[in-house]
Amino acid sequence: MAVATGNLRAQKISERLGITKVSTLRKAEWLYDHHVDYYIYSLAAPVAR
Repeated sequence: MAVATGNLRAQKISERLGITKVSTLRKAEWLYDHHVDYYIYSLAAPVAR
């Protein structure tokens, strides 16, 4: 899952759901007149024991 670094609402929702931020993609998209960076989130399944 990718979320724009400026999209605070989506970041808070992702973190509330337990999705972990794993990296940042710089200049991921050209939007209107500037580049947008993205945070990459990952949801790992629990390890069965």
